[in-house]
Amino acid sequence: FVYIIINSNIQKLNLLKNLVEEESKLRLMEVEKNRDTEILLAELQHRLKNNLSLLSSLLKIKLENINDDNYHLAFKESIHAIQTVAQANNFQKFDKDRLIVPISAYIHEVNEYWGQLLKDYPISNKPVLTAHECFMNVKQAIPLGLIIHEVISLYWFRCLESDRAHQLKIEIKPTEQVVRVCFISDIEQLLSLNVAKEMIIHALIEQVDGKFT
Repeated sequence: FVYIIINSNIQKLNLLKNLVEEESKLRLMEVEKNRDTEILLAELQHRLKNNLSLLSSLLKIKLENINDDNYHLAFKESIHAIQTVAQANNFQKFDKDRLIVPISAYIHEVNEYWGQLLKDYPISNKPVLTAHECFMNVKQAIPLGLIIHEVISLYWFRCLESDRAHQLKIEIKPTEQVVRVCFISDIEQLLSLNVAKEMIIHALIEQVDGKFT
């Protein structure tokens, strides 16, 4: 009787051992699969960033043959929009099987690039940006970056039109389940200065299931 019990337990232990080994093999295979997926996505992100940077470079080359200031600004705005998308892909990383973007670093980069593009124009006040650290899915981060792009674009163009420096403050603050983006400016009705841009901003807000107030 003791022998039967011991033999039965040994069989159960061997079965359990085999199950553990199989589970370990499956987990190793899953890890390898995830690693391959990450490498593939990283390569795709790198290629996308390079392609977008190439487009930006081509637009910059075209700028050299244009003398009209209005065309210059239009081209630079297009370059910035492309770079806004490129930077989101540059900052994104894997976290628990999803692609996320650190919003603070990303939006600061978006703001700084505007300053680099328009450094030759006589405006003293750059937008003041306060972005508390939070992470967003890349599909939401890109529209958010483009919203910031459009608002800063309206700000810069208004400064150039009035030939004076204005104020713009942007605050990005995460709450319990939403990310709150606040624009404060001394330019009245800033978001309504250009009908086309206003429509774009509202469309981007809808794309991230946001609400405009």
